[in-house]
Amino acid sequence: MKQSEFLKDSIEKLESHIKRIEAVTEGMTDAQLSKDLDSGLWGVGRVLEHMNIANEPYIKVMRQALASAPSDSGNTPKTGFWGRTLAKIAGPEGNAPAPKQMIPEAKEFTHEVVDRWIKITRDLIAVAQEAEGKDINRAKFNNPFIGFMKMNVTDGLTVGVAHTERHVRQIEERAKIVKQ
Repeated sequence: MKQSEFLKDSIEKLESHIKRIEAVTEGMTDAQLSKDLDSGLWGVGRVLEHMNIANEPYIKVMRQALASAPSDSGNTPKTGFWGRTLAKIAGPEGNAPAPKQMIPEAKEFTHEVVDRWIKITRDLIAVAQEAEGKDINRAKFNNPFIGFMKMNVTDGLTVGVAHTERHVRQIEERAKIVKQ
């Protein structure tokens, strides 16, 4: 897959995530957004806030990496060890627990959490758009949560899309329960 195809695919998936979240949260009350499940699983608002906490710091470091990235030389986007590992454990088939710094507090959520999530996801889309013409394999940064992990923008987008897909699926399932 060429870089332009990878970026287009990432953008399309993130845009789809936004549409799915808008559809599932439409008409939800603040109480429904805030309700954790009886099983102890996070409710819709807490999952959205977790993604906000997890995704927002990546935007800044990826933009900084892109600012000094060389031009795209036609390379195929390649994830590194950390990108592959994080996408696997945090993605749709993963079941890694959230790191302590990414655990949102239990509180009353309003639709502001949805609006903030949409803004952050649109910012992630903008990063993918800004990456066009840059070598995303050589645009490197330190993981914003675990500083010794060296990643590239290919990794950041791969993890961001995979992690978001995992949680959008959770929200779709959990929204059905709290809307009953």
